[in-house]
Amino acid sequence: MTQEATALTTGLTHRVAAEIRAELARQKMSQREFARKLGIDPALVSKRLAVAPGRSWTIDELDSIAVVLDVPVDQLLASPAFRATAA
Repeated sequence: MTQEATALTTGLTHRVAAEIRAELARQKMSQREFARKLGIDPALVSKRLAVAPGRSWTIDELDSIAVVLDVPVDQLLASPAFRATAA
C-alpha cells in the first residue's frame, strides 16, 4: 500500500470511529451496551473506537453497527463535509 493510500485509509478509520462515538453519545449508549448488542468484547470496542493500530472495523461489522445504531451505513463512512453538502 502506498503512503498516500495508507493515509486515506487511516483518515477513514478515524472518521468512522469518530462517527460511531458521536452516535453513541447522541443515543446515550455506553460502549459496554454497544459491545453487548454487537456481541463482541467491550475491550475490542474500546480499542477500535480509540483507533488502536490494526484494530479497524470490518465491512460486516460496520453493517452490524448500522443496524444496532439504527443508522444507514453510509452515515458511518461519510465525511462531515460530504454530509453538510448532501443535507
